[in-house]
Amino acid sequence: MPCRHSLSFLAFRPFAEASAFVLLLAAVGCQSPGVKEARKPITLTPVAEPLLDPKKLSSESSKAIKELDLESLHRKDPAELVRALNRGLASAGPMDRRRQAAAEVLCDEAFKLKEDHPASALGWYLAAARITYPAAISSHDDRKPSELLTLYNHACAIAAELAFLESRGGHSTIEGESPLGTESVSFQSDAPHCFDPADFDNLKVAELLKVKGYSEREIEPGLGGSLAGHIPSTEERAAADPFLPKIGMAIPVTATLHFSS
Repeated sequence: MPCRHSLSFLAFRPFAEASAFVLLLAAVGCQSPGVKEARKPITLTPVAEPLLDPKKLSSESSKAIKELDLESLHRKDPAELVRALNRGLASAGPMDRRRQAAAEVLCDEAFKLKEDHPASALGWYLAAARITYPAAISSHDDRKPSELLTLYNHACAIAAELAFLESRGGHSTIEGESPLGTESVSFQSDAPHCFDPADFDNLKVAELLKVKGYSEREIEPGLGGSLAGHIPSTEERAAADPFLPKIGMAIPVTATLHFSS
């Protein structure tokens, strides 16, 4: 049986746990500045920078893998390494060091898959979000974001973009394989304050966007990945909101994946 996840588009408020991942996309209106998409994150905090480098693991994760004598697996079989790290996590504490190591490996390998195999990359990012979820919900109020929350937010953002792109083909449920099995995600747009993915004609990960005209960008800690969504102008929307620009409106979006065991 696949691990099911539910995807929702919502406006900056927590969402009740579902029996699958729940992606919450929160929005605040603004007109669209010029943007350019980068391949790698361009807005990294000191916590995030070593975690999101796809070429090497952070020192903390490298140490955890070494202590478990799993270094050879990292080089030869990252998928088996994830499975080895995941054993016992169901009964482990939310901040267990194996979670960070497994999530880093999942995100690094997903990065390599994203361009040519987006469905597979989605599965790996969803698995990373699932592993880090216990830590994310227990530490998201901290002033300094934890490594696990950072990885969770990163996985949520990219999983949201990939699921959005797959949904354009008319799929209500999207599946992707991960080392931990089949990950299945579906959209939940009927909850209060949630958006339907069809409301957007584009959705991009914010940490990959260079915004023209802004020399500084402020990163606010919290729960969820940051994206930018674009709402197109239509005759119906223009009639309801005469101030909506003809080019549509870009809105900041927060994506949060929830799931229950």
